[in-house]
Order: sequence, then structure tokens, then C-alpha cells
Amino acid sequence: VWFPKLFPRDSNNRFVLRDPLVKWLTDKFNANTPWNQFVFELVTASGTVEENPAVTYFLANRSVDKLTDGVTQHFLGIRLQCAQCHNHPFTDWKQTEYWGVAEFFARVRPENPKNGNKGGDNTKIGVQEGPNRTKAKDFFPESAKAVAPKFLGGPEPTLDPTQPARPILARWMTAPDNPFFAKAMVNRT
Repeated sequence: VWFPKLFPRDSNNRFVLRDPLVKWLTDKFNANTPWNQFVFELVTASGTVEENPAVTYFLANRSVDKLTDGVTQHFLGIRLQCAQCHNHPFTDWKQTEYWGVAEFFARVRPENPKNGNKGGDNTKIGVQEGPNRTKAKDFFPESAKAVAPKFLGGPEPTLDPTQPARPILARWMTAPDNPFFAKAMVNRT
């Protein structure tokens, strides 16, 4: 149930190894990992596939819009993608709110997987978070806006540019007072 949500099949992720994420999910569910810990570990994953199989999520969704859409839908229960390009007339979410959430992923640097048939070892690739916005080709769509990071429906946190931004988002997402997380997880379950 969770694997197709976290690893949607498309031509951009055809070389990404699937088994490490399947094993990671299996281990987490079999260990009865609490939802808040599960989501925190997934959203903040860094390193190589070999070291931390949860990075496969970022390798399978190698653009800021895919990450933003997936995280808000699966873990907050909000379909935010309608606000990516414009203020949608039928939702409460605005374009600046979309790109405020997306900004938490703007410094993510997922490596491109190689064709395994041509000798590429995709256990050695991974994800890092740098101090500046990524320059990865096709990471930002044409509709991308540069706005300050902002929690969905909440305040703009103060970020230290020398520290990763994703843990701050993940702490907010999984906090007991978050208005979206618990409801979304109960509905998913």
C-alpha cells in the first residue's frame, strides 16, 4: 500500500533501486515504528542508499514539486498541487503557501541513478542537503517561486542556512499540535 505512494513509477525513476525502500518499509512496519518517527526518518533521510535506504524516496521523486505534492498529500492529508502554478479558486491554499512548503526541499541534492545494465551501482548514490538552493537540472519546474520557507497554514520559521531545513519541517509535521498530521495518519491507517 505504501510503496506505490512513495515510489510512483515513471520514466524518471526507472533506474532507482526499489528493493532498498521495500525492505526499509517492511522493517519499519514490522518494528511497529510510530508514525511520527517513521515520517521524520523518511522526510529527513540523507546519505547513500546503502547507508540509509529511506533516501530512495528522494531518488524516486527527484523534483521539488513531486516532493512537496507527496509529503503534503501523504503525511498532511492535503492535496496542495493545485496551488503550484496559481491561486486556485476552489481551494483555500495559495501559490505562496505551496512554494513556502516547497522551500524546505529546495536545498535537497538527489543524485541521478545510473543504468545498472551499463555498470551503474545505484547503492552508492544518495541524497544530501546543501547550504544553497540546488542547481540540479529539472529539480525546479518553470512555475517555481522563491519565497521564504513557511509551514502550511502556519508561521515562517527561522532557519539557519548552515543547517538542514528538512528536520525543521519534519518536527513541525509530526508535532502533537499539528492540525493535519494525526488526522492524515488515522485516515491512512
